[in-house]
Amino acid sequence: MNRPATVACDDKHAPAPLWDRFLILACGVAITAYFAALTLVPNIYAYAPAAVLLLALASFRWKQLVRNVDRPTRWFIAAMVAHFAIQALLVTGHGDNVSDYDLISRFLLAIPVLLFVSHYAPGPGWIFSAAAVGGIGAGGYALYAELALSIHRTEAFDNPIHFGVGAMTSVLISLAALPWAWEQRWRWFWIALLLGGAAGGLAASLLSETRSVWLALPFASLVSLWWGRHGLLARPKRMLAVVVLVAIAGLAVTSSQIVKTRYDQAVQEVVGYFEKGHGHTSVGARLDMWKGGWIAFSTHPLTGIGAKGYDRLETKLVDTGVIDPYPATFRHLHNQFVDYAAKGGLLGLASYVFLLVVFFRVFYRFSKSEDPGLRSLGLAGALLLVGHIVFNQTQSLLERNIGVMMFLFAFVFLWGALQRRRRSLEEQRQ
Repeated sequence: MNRPATVACDDKHAPAPLWDRFLILACGVAITAYFAALTLVPNIYAYAPAAVLLLALASFRWKQLVRNVDRPTRWFIAAMVAHFAIQALLVTGHGDNVSDYDLISRFLLAIPVLLFVSHYAPGPGWIFSAAAVGGIGAGGYALYAELALSIHRTEAFDNPIHFGVGAMTSVLISLAALPWAWEQRWRWFWIALLLGGAAGGLAASLLSETRSVWLALPFASLVSLWWGRHGLLARPKRMLAVVVLVAIAGLAVTSSQIVKTRYDQAVQEVVGYFEKGHGHTSVGARLDMWKGGWIAFSTHPLTGIGAKGYDRLETKLVDTGVIDPYPATFRHLHNQFVDYAAKGGLLGLASYVFLLVVFFRVFYRFSKSEDPGLRSLGLAGALLLVGHIVFNQTQSLLERNIGVMMFLFAFVFLWGALQRRRRSLEEQRQ
């Protein structure tokens, strides 16, 4: 049986069997569609990973896919397996609904996808251009909805939060790709495309009025500055230019009327909650949910009380006036860390934190590579991970299918592209 081709789509192609060429093309189309249409096309977040899973199962390359799996990929897989195993154990122990296994099963189904895309993923150029197109498309749609349709707080096929998360995904990947673009032959074309994607995604995230998405930018900027600190310190003029650009961008965003309005609203709701006990506002409801989550965690800190147990506790808290009835209308606690702690205790929270730590470390390691493709793919994964940590401070993204698929497979596809690039470079050196 022939070994899968491992040369990235934007590298020089080595001879490959026709079937492998088809797999490369089909995988490239699915992954490109995922990043390009994440915010605008209904269910693309599910269809694209499903298509790649079918390719993996029907590829007849199973033995080759599990050979020579490197140590970072083994850690990546171990983190997903550990998360699934611990969450499944907790769901079983608490006697929660069988449907709760559905979401966590994605972490197991992602493993064959990860192994497959490590051999057949498209090259960095495909990933980065798809993310840029996704950002431009999201920005164009958001501006049209705002200016032509007078639709405020833009959303597409789902709620504004997931629209904002998808748009910011395009922003972070586009910005991470700039070091790669600088090394390309058509550098100014690539830089213009990526900056257009970042600008479009930023416009879409602003018009979604999703505050947690906006907060991801300062943290991602800090990580980026830390990542490039040695190069910037060696070139003071470049460092000054970067600092000035970041400051200008920050001032432009914070001076936006949308940002000011949403900030003032948040402050009023915080004051209303602590002074008047208003739990029926957006911020007030979250504070009440976090209060309930802390009560649940404090009673069973090791394993939590499960989803059903929390529903019963929440009913008691509403009946006794501890929290407002409004938060009880939501199915999760609008903070992924609080949600895991309340329902799964330290054990459930640890499985999530372990996942985040492993994902960040394996990506950040490659962000220091000498190869521009590996460097930008690694940085993209690291920035996206930081973004998701921030997003999940006010939202429990892993409590819905769309959130799991947007979180998990963005990292799986980026890691697959990174691994295929690495394999290609190793073969070229042999």
